[in-house]
Amino acid sequence: YCDFGNERSGIYDVCLLMDLPFSYFRDLKAIKRTGGDLILEIGRESDIYGNEALYLNEKNIQAFQNGIIKTVFHEEKLGHRIRKEALPELDKDKAPIPEKKESGDKPSTQEVSKEAGVELKTSDFYKKSFQAFEKLRGNENGLEHLENRRTIVVSDVHARGSFLPQLLKSVPEGDTQTIESLLKNNEINIVFVGDYVHSEEMSFWEPMRYERDMNGKAVRSEFGILLDKIKKDGGSEIASVDDRTLKHWVTGEAKDAPPGFKEKHKENIALFKKQKELLMKKELARSLNTFTDILDFKVKYPDNVALCRGNHDDVQGNVIKYNDESKHMRGAMKKYFDEDFIEVMHKADEALSLMVTVGNDKVISHTMGNSSLTKSGIESRTKEANITLKWSDNRKIEKEKLEKNFTETLKNLGMRSATWVIGHRPTEGSIRIQCDGRLLQINDNKKLVYLDLNKDMKDYKEKVNFL
Repeated sequence: YCDFGNERSGIYDVCLLMDLPFSYFRDLKAIKRTGGDLILEIGRESDIYGNEALYLNEKNIQAFQNGIIKTVFHEEKLGHRIRKEALPELDKDKAPIPEKKESGDKPSTQEVSKEAGVELKTSDFYKKSFQAFEKLRGNENGLEHLENRRTIVVSDVHARGSFLPQLLKSVPEGDTQTIESLLKNNEINIVFVGDYVHSEEMSFWEPMRYERDMNGKAVRSEFGILLDKIKKDGGSEIASVDDRTLKHWVTGEAKDAPPGFKEKHKENIALFKKQKELLMKKELARSLNTFTDILDFKVKYPDNVALCRGNHDDVQGNVIKYNDESKHMRGAMKKYFDEDFIEVMHKADEALSLMVTVGNDKVISHTMGNSSLTKSGIESRTKEANITLKWSDNRKIEKEKLEKNFTETLKNLGMRSATWVIGHRPTEGSIRIQCDGRLLQINDNKKLVYLDLNKDMKDYKEKVNFL
């Protein structure tokens, strides 16, 4: 996305996350203010060949050199600045189109990261983070306790790598210090409710037929253009076939394609497979980078940071939401990393806490509601505790049952009057309050949400922050 900074000052900061689709630009009113001239363009024609490119037109370069565009961020690494001398030499009228890549041997990790627009690091890099966290928490039980400090509860992350730096730079309402400063001064705790991997943007998993241009208009995506080409090449036989059916023929999901369809369109089908493979490479890097950044954060602040485990945080699990996320992630890992990589990551997953308590009046978990739990059951990570604290849908549980399980679990913890905070299910830009105002739920699939649990919590809604 692009952040145009302070409108009054006339100085605009541009933040471009290379892996985000064009649909993310549809709500930017600032584009109209500048006529679109200051927007950095992502190469589109080359995407299906695996060479996603960044085009800088002449106006972009001039604006950068004149200081109108002050900072450029990329690859979900906030704070990385592109130096003026690093700008490419471009023709005034036309940006270059990257050459197609010829098929060949399995790409190296470095080539993968270049193709995907997200840096996929080495197996050893990720293992180091997994093992450091597992060493810190692996021998501990499923119930983690933090000292009674002011606590920031962070909603579901879902592979959004910008969340952590955004959080640390934010200043809670009524404060003069950033959250990072408060943390360094030992004034706060930070607790994450879980779900560190698996993006919740459908277009990150599956090639979409349409996308949004910068004006919010629906236009054919690379995959949509590919379907159009197949229709055109197929003649009258498939000219009237709808997109959905044709997509299923291309993906192999449907077995009723006309005889010879795969052979006739094998080149276009190969391009689709390449496009889908690139999506998975990006998602793998996005998920692993985000997860290990947060694990490293916990290792750095072991007494002030706690990480709950969500239902997505199971590399050996079977999560199916927008796609067969777990299966595809494991398949990509096996393609790019050594054989025991999944086992090392699994141990880190297992070391995540099922529940976090703060002092004697705050409880945090990914979710709750299916069952009442005992303290020993949570500590020993029983199957019932895992299912209840990772998978419960509190929205669909009868009010009486939810309140009974809420009350009994807190009683078993010796925390009868505690406030319990969860994530998991979306709350549509607000906060869901249940159990007489003591069960609070936060989650937004578009924005970072955190809840500031101050000592004085008279109005919960005023303590919810959207970044």
